[in-house]
Amino acid sequence: MNVLDVNVLVALHRPQHQHHDVARQWWQETSDRGEQLTVPDLIWVGFTRVVTHRRIFSAPSTPEQAWGFVEAMRTQGSYVHYSGHPRLMDAFGRYLHDAGAAADLVTDAYIAAAATTLGATLVTFDRDFRRFDDLSVLELT
Repeated sequence: MNVLDVNVLVALHRPQHQHHDVARQWWQETSDRGEQLTVPDLIWVGFTRVVTHRRIFSAPSTPEQAWGFVEAMRTQGSYVHYSGHPRLMDAFGRYLHDAGAAADLVTDAYIAAAATTLGATLVTFDRDFRRFDDLSVLELT
């Protein structure tokens, strides 16, 4: 099972993104192998915020375009709806403490906890996730 980070979703959605080709290649290979994936709701919220933001993109996606991408991803045969996990908040608290996650890293701690409690691999372009012990991470490059 793979949990996708916001930056991977943005790269998949935006053809002009610097990592689009890498993300698409990974996506195709993963799809061909039939690997399952999930995206916690918090990550979908972050994705939508980023791709519709005028300060980030000179031609941002419309809310309809962003939601269309979300729906297309969620209807993939390999997609599994993420409904949380009973140990999620315990893992989140542990990562906040053990990794000293504060400010911008708080969301990363939550994402790491979501992946860990599922026994999943987090797929990302972000190297900050290395700080979370026992998290399985695939850094796309």
